[in-house]
Amino acid sequence: MKTSSSIPWIDQEFENSVFDFERITSVSSEIPIAASCYLNSKILLNAYRNGVFPWSGPYQPILWWRPDPDDSSN
Repeated sequence: MKTSSSIPWIDQEFENSVFDFERITSVSSEIPIAASCYLNSKILLNAYRNGVFPWSGPYQPILWWRPDPDDSSN
């Protein structure tokens, strides 16, 4: 995982292990908690278990978001 920016970068090295979404605290549901260019079922299922969801636009890295469960305005 690269940490040169304030958002952790999920490297492809996590193909055979589990990225620890649980240890990342959200500052705001308006800011992604991680980014990657790689996705597999193990990462996706682990993210879902931790209330984290991938969302991005065309030609962008995958941004991982943790919505605030108490925010009913969305």
